[in-house]
Amino acid sequence: MIYRSAARPVASPRQAPTAATTTTPRSLVSPTLPPPSLPPPSSPPPSSLGARVRSDLELVWAARLPQPALALRVGTFAQTAGLLVHMGADGQLGLSYLGTDPPASTVQTEAKELNYEAMDEEHRRLLQTIREASSGAKPEPSDGITLRAQVPTRCEAVQTEAASGEGAGGGAVMTMVTVRLFVSYSGAAPIETVSLTASCAPPLFLATDAVTLPSLAGGNRTPTVVPFTFRARADELPVDLTATVAATYTVNSGEPRCARCEFTLPLSMVARATQPVKNPKFKVTIDTNRPPPPLSTLFDDVLEGEPQLADTMSQPGVGQLSLEYHVGLDASVLVSKSAGRYRIQSSSLEGIWLLADELVRRLHSYFNSAAQQRSFSVGVDGHAEEPFKALYAEPLPLHEYFELIADHLQCRHALAALFEQLGKRAHQLRVIEKRLLVRVKDRNPAPMANLELLFEGTYRQLMELAAQAEAAQQQRRFYATRLSAGTRLLLLLLRLRFALDEEDAALLHAHLSPVVDETPDQGWQERTDAALTHLLRAGLSKTGKESSAAAQVTNLQRPATADKLKKHITLVCDRLHKGLRPKGTHEGAPAMVPGSGAHAVPSVAESL
Repeated sequence: MIYRSAARPVASPRQAPTAATTTTPRSLVSPTLPPPSLPPPSSPPPSSLGARVRSDLELVWAARLPQPALALRVGTFAQTAGLLVHMGADGQLGLSYLGTDPPASTVQTEAKELNYEAMDEEHRRLLQTIREASSGAKPEPSDGITLRAQVPTRCEAVQTEAASGEGAGGGAVMTMVTVRLFVSYSGAAPIETVSLTASCAPPLFLATDAVTLPSLAGGNRTPTVVPFTFRARADELPVDLTATVAATYTVNSGEPRCARCEFTLPLSMVARATQPVKNPKFKVTIDTNRPPPPLSTLFDDVLEGEPQLADTMSQPGVGQLSLEYHVGLDASVLVSKSAGRYRIQSSSLEGIWLLADELVRRLHSYFNSAAQQRSFSVGVDGHAEEPFKALYAEPLPLHEYFELIADHLQCRHALAALFEQLGKRAHQLRVIEKRLLVRVKDRNPAPMANLELLFEGTYRQLMELAAQAEAAQQQRRFYATRLSAGTRLLLLLLRLRFALDEEDAALLHAHLSPVVDETPDQGWQERTDAALTHLLRAGLSKTGKESSAAAQVTNLQRPATADKLKKHITLVCDRLHKGLRPKGTHEGAPAMVPGSGAHAVPSVAESL
């Protein structure tokens, strides 16, 4: 049996009992035997049941035992030293732990003064080290897939059939272009299962948008050529000619990777050159700081299919190019003879967007190419000229843009009302069906009471409402395309007018999104209003810092009117004019483009 007895320290020898004990050296133990006059060992008095440890004449520890000990030994059990083994008169064994001596010496510590300045300096140095280590981008691996697209400048016209697949109108003529994608891998060992996925914006589409390569060899070998055929429908206004191909694969080490290639499809897929059209209902003017190049040089790919019109455009003094979209809209660009000024006009606001974007992109490509950089790098006086710049200095077309927002919202309300009526008629039809089924199954059916006429009338109304809802959905897609084109045009004009860099333009593009889609729960108006509200409280706030109200969660519901959204768009334009930027910086108001003859940029209030 093992007993654990509590040890108690003795303060001084005067407090020790007077029982006869044997004085032992340090760490020796003497049992206390009962005197002859005491009762038998089976029932000893409590005061005699104990063991004492002395250091010279000083009692340092004492322990109570369950019975008198006839023999004592000190041993080590379970790697624990100092256990006292005692045996009683009846042969029972017990263990007592008397503890250890207190340490003879204590650790001396010096009280130092805390140097808070040195601690702050060390903290700043560590933060700087962490910031430098985390800010550095991870180096790209040496082995990877490289994608390169070869886009032809001319497209082909194909005749579609009634059942030719998705996106094809029955018997319509569509344009088609085949892009050759060169895929190469720089690693040493070949890789397997490379998936290529292509995407584009309507009305452009692909018959086959996904291709899987079983294996791809590495090293400096001939790239693998993968063709992607893009087609364009003629029943919808084009808003974006950008196409993207993404490659996903897994290297031999098991690490998943991806590569991406973005390119622009030719303008001739969605428009063709036509005779000059004079319909300046909507127009915008773009100023540049370079003399204007010939339009036949800028749009040579569009004029390839029209040789007579190309000869006319190449003659001196001709400064107008008109395009007709396959959907039926027209757009024209006029160039000034002396100053670098371009006017883009169309019969509708949404028709200006694509031609204006193509003009700005082609001007940048023309003046920033290597050959043009060598010819324009040194001016007449021998000094280097400033880079090419474009500026929009006229009032923003906010009134016309707000009409597009209102038309789209009105179409959403009309479609929601049709869906509500459609749900009511469907519920009424189900109720009538149940009553008819009950009367048909009854052994003694009651008279129909004109339920069959009510059933026929409800079914006829249900089919009419379904046809109206389908037409309203097509109309909503039409207004969504108009709104998307108008939003892209407004973003382009804001970027040119306020000289926004790529980061500011990307932030503004993210908050005022040109992607107009709708889900059963949310629509474009409420999402855009919430995003612009956050932008006004964060990047475009007057203090330049994000306020606590920017993190508030709002419930998005379809608004009754677009007045609140219009107000927020106006505030964004006004704060951009005052020099605020979406990333939180403050710049001066944009000045006029040197050499363009443009006046100072008017305020946003003049745009309304």
